[in-house]
Amino acid sequence: MHEQVHPILECIEDVMANLHQAVDSRVYVAVGRGLWDWASQDVYEYLEGLQQGLGLNKGAWRGRQNAAAVMSDIDSFFTATLSATLQHELHERDMDLPLHSDSTHKLLAENSTSMNMSYTVY
Repeated sequence: MHEQVHPILECIEDVMANLHQAVDSRVYVAVGRGLWDWASQDVYEYLEGLQQGLGLNKGAWRGRQNAAAVMSDIDSFFTATLSATLQHELHERDMDLPLHSDSTHKLLAENSTSMNMSYTVY
């Protein structure tokens, strides 16, 4: 999955580097978090589709695993980019997960819990 996400994150990295030179640090953080949320939204909508059984992939285990890997890449990318660029100007709340990223992690955890419960031996 990393190979599919990497080109997109490279483009976002270029945008973020140019943006850092052009705007105030608070605007940079706001736009960076907005891009983070936007990238996470696609993964969240994909997971919702899996959960609702859209298409032929109802509850697809591999799809959830891929979504978890993509979310890990996205979250790591944005936390590293924001941290490296702003260093000491960054507030703790700036590193909190945006809405769709947090929702995706909760949905993944919920699905993981229900799968673990369905495979108990008792």
